[in-house]
Order: sequence, then structure tokens, then C-alpha cells
Amino acid sequence: MRLPPGRARLATRPSATGSAPTEKTIGIVEVGQGAEDAAVQVFAGNLRDLLLAAPAGARPTMGLDPGYRTGAKVAVVTATGQVAATATIYPHEPQRRWDESIAQLARLAW
Repeated sequence: MRLPPGRARLATRPSATGSAPTEKTIGIVEVGQGAEDAAVQVFAGNLRDLLLAAPAGARPTMGLDPGYRTGAKVAVVTATGQVAATATIYPHEPQRRWDESIAQLARLAW
């Protein structure tokens, strides 16, 4: 019976009485290791799903990237993750187009 390198030492370690491990002991170690490997795979899949999930859930989202000199970038994403619209607004100095920026945001929100 061949075990992976990291597990061979555990499975072939002599028992407390000094005798070699039985086939039953080796089988128990293999079953336990298989269960541990399966549990790690389930955990990895669940963690991957959580990390890739949309932070706001499945709903349309508007994101703002503030910028003073080059303007604030705005993006609207649909509930399915598709980019619906993008724009650049200039509410701050030096351009101070506040009213125009508010109107642009209102158009993007609807």
C-alpha cells in the first residue's frame, strides 16, 4: 500500500507496543485523511463563492471614484453585473459644475 509522502510517516509509525501498524490502522488514517481533504474542498468552494459575491447583493449599484482635478468617475452596474452607464462629473474646484453634476447623477440613477 502506497501513501503520499506526508502521510506515510503517520501510517507506518510503530504503535505504543512497538509493532507495525495494522491494515485496520492504516485504513482508519486513510479514511480520516480523505474526510479532511473533502472538508477542505467544501470550505474552499464556500469561501470562493463568498469572495466573488457582489458586495451589495443582486441589485443595481452606482459607484463613485472621487477625483478633484480630473473629475469624479461614476459607473452604474445592473443587478446582473453588466455595466449600464459611465460618466465623469466635475462638482469640485476648479470647475465647480455642481448643478450639472447633480443632474447627471439623477439621470444615471433612473
